Amino acid sequence: MGTVTGVEKYGVFINIDNSKVAGLCHISKISDDFVKDVSKLFSIGQKLKTCILNIDREKEKIFFGLKQSYFEDEGNETMKDTVGEVS
Repeated sequence: MGTVTGVEKYGVFINIDNSKVAGLCHISKISDDFVKDVSKLFSIGQKLKTCILNIDREKEKIFFGLKQSYFEDEGNETMKDTVGEVS
């Protein structure tokens, strides 16, 4: 679980709950469907379920994913349950 700390046209910045770890979820990793306006889906302080896609240790960056397809093996919870219906 994480908290949105920033919303930009190219994605959202997320802080992992109960940690100092933060990173970016690029707009291309937000939904399995096309997303035109990130600001219509997310707001600062919003809680959401995310997964870590990549860690760049050299640059000390973490990249997150929010696509529903990333969570399909975890049971019945979907992205709709977490961030609202994406269009």
